[in-house]
Amino acid sequence: MVPSRSPQGHRLWSCRLLLDDPELVVAIHRDFIDAGAEVIETNTYQANVDSFVEALPDSMTPSLAAEALSSGVRLARRAVEESGCGRRVLVAGSCGPYGAAQCDLSEFTGDYCASMTEEDLARWHRPRVEALAAAGADLLAFDTLPSLREARAVIQLLREFPGLPAWLSFASRDGMKTCAGEPPRQPVN
Repeated sequence: MVPSRSPQGHRLWSCRLLLDDPELVVAIHRDFIDAGAEVIETNTYQANVDSFVEALPDSMTPSLAAEALSSGVRLARRAVEESGCGRRVLVAGSCGPYGAAQCDLSEFTGDYCASMTEEDLARWHRPRVEALAAAGADLLAFDTLPSLREARAVIQLLREFPGLPAWLSFASRDGMKTCAGEPPRQPVN
């Protein structure tokens, strides 16, 4: 979700629209629904509680940041309702990797994974997962994970949310290995 008016130079990237232009977020979701989408992802890929607080230190608290994340689910649901499409459209809570929130493209290298434990990564993902789950996301979408370590952390965290489906996808430099150089056939459970 990067429309022409999106604040691309901002740490929150398009997630800033959750605060600055929620009507645009709804309109973009409706465009996807009108095009036949059966699943739409919330506009939360690059955001988490820490990102909001760090990007907007004068006005953002952890509880307001969690509310901003939750609003992503509400806006997507509103788009489904307003679309009048007459079919079920699932709302996936979008969860980018740790690297995406660092705004240094490390989600495509996985370099940070060498210095972080699975527990560190799970702790970082937890507040966003809690907010999206509490807001009623139908499932979670963990996209562009660069390493099996982060995937294992996510899977461990998801065990705390039984009944909440999720998908995990990886970023790859060569189509054969994760960005961290691991063959994706290695088990991650």
